[in-house]
Amino acid sequence: MNRQVGRVVPGLAVVAASSDEVLLDRGFGLADRESGAAMSSRSICSWFSMTKLVTATAVVQLAERGALDLDAPLVGYYEPFAAMRPPARAEQVTVRHLLSHSGGVANPLPLRWVHLANEAGPAPDELVGGLLAKHRRLRFDPGAKAAYTNLGYLVLGEVVACVAAQPFPEYVRANVLGPLEMTSTDFVAVAEGEWATPYQRRHTILSALLPVLIPRKTIGRKDGGFVALRHFYVDGAAYGGLVGPAADAIRFARASLRGGELDGTRILSEQSCREMQTIATRGRKLEVGLGWLRRSAPSGADFVEHLGGGAGFWSCLRLYPTRDRAVVVMGNATAYDHEDIVGALVDGAR
Repeated sequence: MNRQVGRVVPGLAVVAASSDEVLLDRGFGLADRESGAAMSSRSICSWFSMTKLVTATAVVQLAERGALDLDAPLVGYYEPFAAMRPPARAEQVTVRHLLSHSGGVANPLPLRWVHLANEAGPAPDELVGGLLAKHRRLRFDPGAKAAYTNLGYLVLGEVVACVAAQPFPEYVRANVLGPLEMTSTDFVAVAEGEWATPYQRRHTILSALLPVLIPRKTIGRKDGGFVALRHFYVDGAAYGGLVGPAADAIRFARASLRGGELDGTRILSEQSCREMQTIATRGRKLEVGLGWLRRSAPSGADFVEHLGGGAGFWSCLRLYPTRDRAVVVMGNATAYDHEDIVGALVDGAR
């Protein structure tokens, strides 16, 4: 960690836990270089695609409650999907296929899918409807393989909203975040003063591409070897919209290790938790359960995880179920080497 903090990433929050307790909780470096505010496990970071684990949990939870069937055609819960092409494929896509990235839905690059924190974002139904209209063709037969798709998870957010008859963020707050006492995590920054500043390292290819990846007004001041970014939210809560600290993320991880229960509150059954963490679909350098996945993992890997990356933040939430270990790493830079950090956390928190 010391090799990266300050040079590659301004600050890191790292937490390791077993199902019973937090074993390590440390902050390194700075949450904000200008003020000198220290990074800690309470510093708020953008989850980006780590959010998909919470989205998947919400969907599976609704299935447990009898509100939907994971293996029923998706069009029965989200009618606009019927316009996908070819029709024979669209009719076969199930909720489970989208959870496991195996529905054949396209994965358009999320270029500029962000808005400043003080601005309003697009309406979810309009965002998803517009993207589906541009990307109607399903790429392969449902279930044939796994191919990562942000758009598929945006559709799942609409499924939750339709089935639960309430906006997706409201359902997640009431049924996942609230019960797990993840009090500092939401789709808006709960405590703006604790929101770490996002940074991009200067003099890199990614730095040169920033005006393509995000709107120019999101790009802030130059600060030494970094460029600071202004706080923003992504367009589309269900695929990457959560913001919150590592201290909350580890509560979600511990509940997952404990079969869906934490501190006497159960959000999922043990059977559903095991099913979500079981690899069922494979693709090119991708293995997926229901939400949980592995990318380019070595043969025999004993973990499942989800990464969350975007402009200014990079995070990892990883479970080792057979070792009873969970680790969370959150950093306020677009890229850094999280693998070394995760390995050190698991080895050092025995």
